[in-house]
Amino acid sequence: MKRRGSEMQHLREWGVLYRDSASDKKSLSVKASAIMKIGILLLIKMGFSSLNWALFIPPAFQNKVLRKPEF
Repeated sequence: MKRRGSEMQHLREWGVLYRDSASDKKSLSVKASAIMKIGILLLIKMGFSSLNWALFIPPAFQNKVLRKPEF
């Protein structure tokens, strides 16, 4: 039980767990913005290669722009 308590304390320090629901809603938006920031940083780190962009381009647009030559 002691170990579980220390884990909970650790999570609370990192802002993952909140006791009351009012700050719980706030933590969700904070988490969402943090995830978005991390995602954007990862994209910048990986470099905007065509493979990465293919994840964000809709399929119909991909077919027009990234069409392979037909032989």
